[in-house]
Amino acid sequence: MYQDERLIEIKEYLKEHKRISVGEMMERYEISRDTARRDLVKLEQDADVIRTRGGAKLRTSTPPVDRKHNESNTYPTLSIQRITNYAKSIVKEGESLLLDASKTVESLASVLYSPNIKVVTNAITLLQILSKSEKVHIHLLGGKFDKDRRFLYGPALIKSLNDFHTDKVFIGAEGMTGEGISYSSEEEALVNQAMINRGDEVIVLIEHSSFGTEAFYRSIQFHQIDMVITDKQPGAVFEEVFEENNVELIVADNSTK
Repeated sequence: MYQDERLIEIKEYLKEHKRISVGEMMERYEISRDTARRDLVKLEQDADVIRTRGGAKLRTSTPPVDRKHNESNTYPTLSIQRITNYAKSIVKEGESLLLDASKTVESLASVLYSPNIKVVTNAITLLQILSKSEKVHIHLLGGKFDKDRRFLYGPALIKSLNDFHTDKVFIGAEGMTGEGISYSSEEEALVNQAMINRGDEVIVLIEHSSFGTEAFYRSIQFHQIDMVITDKQPGAVFEEVFEENNVELIVADNSTK
């Protein structure tokens, strides 16, 4: 196995197990100690990996993410497609939805075909996507406009949320640990914190890579949500936390419609 192929496998192992030792690398990949150390040097160049004494671990917090709108990067990943394909299957005709400005929810908006649904959102990109469908009735929340991330926020927007109550609230998550859900932006965190109080059911759409990471601003606790839809099993620790807080876990896979 070439080093590049091995590094990809090690990163996948770290996503699941969070850390790896030199001994584990030697045994798992049948390499020498010197080769393992060279791999660690290479892994250290990855912002998500921290080299430790005797091995490496996955960074447990993430720096603020530059989420400037980029048209060339709007096509959803395979994992997001799986998540949103399942999410759309639970949206019923005539329901009302509250949608945040996350990438996962943006992907959901692009596949919403249920007739006569009502959508409340603070995301300009979602407005552009949903306005192409005659089946969707849209309510855009007003507030301060973030030009880079293309969403509205602020006290006026949070106050206006009190005028709505929806069947389902769909939100994304940049980070999720045993302490709850977090975001890199305080503005987004505060908006989502208010959104979850305005629906009968709160559903989080999250890629498996966000489990075990913590963004800058902690926002939502598990007892405040009803369902988590992701693309891979998050591990025993999260499954236990979900069970304790009556959160339904859905793992979408290739068989999802």
